[in-house]
Amino acid sequence: FPFDSHWPLPREMGYLRRHQTRNAAVRALWKSRDALFVLAARCSLAIALQILLSAGVTYTWIDELSESLIADLSPGLRVGAFICPVPGPMFTQWVNHVPCMIKANLPVYIYWPLPKDGNGRAVWDGIIRNFPFLRPYCPQPGEVPEVSVSNEEYLSHDRHGRVYVVNPQNSF
Repeated sequence: FPFDSHWPLPREMGYLRRHQTRNAAVRALWKSRDALFVLAARCSLAIALQILLSAGVTYTWIDELSESLIADLSPGLRVGAFICPVPGPMFTQWVNHVPCMIKANLPVYIYWPLPKDGNGRAVWDGIIRNFPFLRPYCPQPGEVPEVSVSNEEYLSHDRHGRVYVVNPQNSF
């Protein structure tokens, strides 16, 4: 795929140049880093397209996929996923994918349970021990009101009267 001025290369963002001030150098480094991320994403896309093409997927199908909502990771577009990191019947098997979901702008709702005594710190520390990548999302004591959660499926209606199945393992 061709490179163009809309997607500059990292070296074009100034990290190799001399700068008058530290701030100017740091700004050039950050811009170069961001350009590297875009370049890495474009390379990943090219590799993925090559894998699809070598698997016999047609150009038409790839074009349709790239234009669909599946490929649109804009913030606010996805409805989200409920994550239960606590062992038991509601445990989310794909909790390890949370960092990827967050990077893909998928809203993630993490269940932080409160024991009957109201002190979730011991339970939350266990969750962090098992899944250290959840640490930035761990609340402080007193920030989480207890909400009853059920693992039972039941039928409900949306505001248009359509019936749907409510299940805590489903995405919202």
